[in-house]
Amino acid sequence: MTYHGLLQQVERTVEFLNSIAIGRGDKVAVVLRNGPDAAACCLSVASGAVSALLNPAYTAAEFESYLGDLKPKAVLIEENSKSACVAVAQELRMPVIWHIPDPQGPAGSFCLQGGVKQQTARPGFAEPDDVALMVHTSGSTSRPKMAPLSHRNVCSGAMNNVVQLGLTAQDRCLCITNMFFTQAILVSVFSSLAAGGSVVCTPGYDPASFFEWLDEFHPTWYSAPTTLQRSILAHAARHPESVARARLRVIRCSSSSASPDFIAKMEELFRAPMLDSYGLTETSSTIVGERLPPASRKRGSVGVAVGCEIAIMDEHGAWLAPGEVGEVVVRGPSVISGYDCAPEINQASFRNGWLRTGDLGVLDADGFLFLTGRSKEIINRGGVKISPAEIDEILNAHPAVAEATAFAVPHEVLGEEVGAAIVLSDGWAGSEQLEAELREFCAARLSSFKVPRRIVFLADMPRSATGKTLRIGMAERLGLAATASKPAAKPASKPELKMDSPAADLDAPVGCQDGRSPRGIVEMVLLHIWEEELGRRPISVRDDFFDLGGDSLLGVRLLARVEATFGKNLGLASLFEVPTVERMASLLSESPSEGYAFGSSKIIAIRASGSLPPLFILGPQPLFRPLILKLPENLPVFGLSFPDGASLPTPFRLEDIAAVQVEALRRFQPEGPYALMGWCADGVLAYEMARQLRAQGQEVSLVAMIDAFNPARWSYESRWSWRRDRFRFHYANFSNLGAKAAIAYSRERFQTLRKRTRQLLWRALYRVHLRTERRISLALRLPEQILTLSVSQYLPVPYQGCAMVVRAESRPAGTHADAAYGWRGLAGDLHVVDVPGNHRDIFVAPNVEVMASAIAAALSAADRSRQLRV
Repeated sequence: MTYHGLLQQVERTVEFLNSIAIGRGDKVAVVLRNGPDAAACCLSVASGAVSALLNPAYTAAEFESYLGDLKPKAVLIEENSKSACVAVAQELRMPVIWHIPDPQGPAGSFCLQGGVKQQTARPGFAEPDDVALMVHTSGSTSRPKMAPLSHRNVCSGAMNNVVQLGLTAQDRCLCITNMFFTQAILVSVFSSLAAGGSVVCTPGYDPASFFEWLDEFHPTWYSAPTTLQRSILAHAARHPESVARARLRVIRCSSSSASPDFIAKMEELFRAPMLDSYGLTETSSTIVGERLPPASRKRGSVGVAVGCEIAIMDEHGAWLAPGEVGEVVVRGPSVISGYDCAPEINQASFRNGWLRTGDLGVLDADGFLFLTGRSKEIINRGGVKISPAEIDEILNAHPAVAEATAFAVPHEVLGEEVGAAIVLSDGWAGSEQLEAELREFCAARLSSFKVPRRIVFLADMPRSATGKTLRIGMAERLGLAATASKPAAKPASKPELKMDSPAADLDAPVGCQDGRSPRGIVEMVLLHIWEEELGRRPISVRDDFFDLGGDSLLGVRLLARVEATFGKNLGLASLFEVPTVERMASLLSESPSEGYAFGSSKIIAIRASGSLPPLFILGPQPLFRPLILKLPENLPVFGLSFPDGASLPTPFRLEDIAAVQVEALRRFQPEGPYALMGWCADGVLAYEMARQLRAQGQEVSLVAMIDAFNPARWSYESRWSWRRDRFRFHYANFSNLGAKAAIAYSRERFQTLRKRTRQLLWRALYRVHLRTERRISLALRLPEQILTLSVSQYLPVPYQGCAMVVRAESRPAGTHADAAYGWRGLAGDLHVVDVPGNHRDIFVAPNVEVMASAIAAALSAADRSRQLRV
């Protein structure tokens, strides 16, 4: 349909409406299927009356409610429609106008029939301040309200989109959302018309058809909510040719905040920028949005104000400064002046001309808006306020999750707890194991109190009529509200069971085998502890700790009892992974290794939360404990375990080990910056990992090599001179010690000698196996020996990033006397720090404070530099 044809269609429609007593200000409910007819009809009706688009799939009860609110002068329905609206309109005695499409005419051509011939009091085309659209708000936090959008509002909102997306007459939009959503009519249709471009009105989103439409219509942009965008990304792999031929110039994302990682994947897929946007029905769509490149964008921000004024206000109506969290308020030509027939709501929703959005956010000094959640959606856990959007973003980063929604679950003690509804990606199935994996995934990235206690797997996410996720009331919809039961009175204490007998059979069957009673002595003892600490009896071995009224304080007491009885310290975070007696007993019996597995490596959360980029430690993490305690509290710290020896190729090379570790690191955290630290041989491994990360285009803020020297130096110095220097070093140490200390020192050196002897024997067997069998048996795949061997054969290549060498002041001469341990000339930005003590004593107070101060300063400087670049 041409613009001239559209204008003729508008004129015919207004003339017909005027002839049946419908004019400016009169409401017409439009109930049509998605497509060009709905778009053209909505625009035509709005040009001389008030258009109210309704979903033809509504039930009779929904139509009765919406039409009762609207009180339209007529209902416009497709001829031969089977919608429940027909019967409801007749029951309510509302005049029906029949929409008859013209199959021979251009797209969207139609004529109207029905009504009683009678002149209207307000004929002709609408004026700028007349109402164009009557739109029901989403109703995600309350009963839907009616927002009257004037022509001035609609046109201003459309121009906001034109400005944000840089639309021109050469652009073509692919409209894939339902026409009764403001996303479709206000953004896709009206913005295209305002720019003089074209728009393809589809029957609605379909995963397979979407890629066919890309080939058929060659659109330059489209707009869709985050949920549809995720579906597009999930199905893209099945249509590689269509994706390769796509001519998209820009993609608009809205309705809910998209994670930066997701946006990056979409931009890489379609080779076009994806711009996040924020707007409301009441603001005629966009009020804040990201600008097209090369304009700056900030990670996690929805952008800057577009055509409107935005500000942050506290609950008392006071303005907040940049950096302070409060409610987002907005005013401007695209914002409605008030809701229809709702004086009480208007009084609460508007303040001095500003619309209160109900969304919480913060503005930075540059005017970028960061949303933190809805004020009514905030989870209040024992007085601690938690934004569910933060949890959504973490869960959505897991490969098993297609869509996640965090919500409040009633709790008898804390008031509210954190729950999460999950829609799984294709190929994944819900299970207790996956539930535990998701909790562990969150625990490694969030504070413990933000980890979801209840996770529910759903086929589809509950949504409002306009497609927004119904976060409010989610617990009631899923039947979780009833789980908040009051704890029973605490029973009289009984003698505590002890695990004293070394001959006790921990797995012997005890009690009945109904799946909910204890099956062994471990479960029986745990059940006894749980019942006493929680004050509830009886408890099933499969009852959830948090559903039983458990909180962090009870958790500390319970785990202290568990440690006193079984001699194992599980840590408070284990209650998220093993929240039942059954699973805790399994953990105690099997003693599995902690951490999140990535292939043959594991990431261990030592300190999971903090605002700084995380630090990853290689090697024996317990040795680093004094150092970690001295580092800034806002620095997340993770341990990276050595790969499973069975997974490493032979011959063993440090480059291959580093590649396995880098893969595990990037699966845990796909993008930098990364900070790495290792001691001795692990310091050399950290150097090679940093080099590989930079080769992959990733940012490495720091690699700290603690008392680790360049192994290539061995080829430049005499082995005999090295042994002579070592002998002098140890003889000097021995001479300065007393009798008892000298004996201890001698015992330590003897143990070292035994260790090196075993190392020589291992290397001999390794070489024999490699030459004869061409493989290395599992018995020889010992991590310590593999690392030592691969480091001794490693030839470092230059690295241009920031590197720190920590040297122990008490060290032998020779190779170790080199001021940079052989790294000068290899590391482009090298810093050397001397720490009092020897190879191990540098981790002991007060020596460790010197090392911690230097590392903290380097990390802080790297973070400041990164922020300046951003």
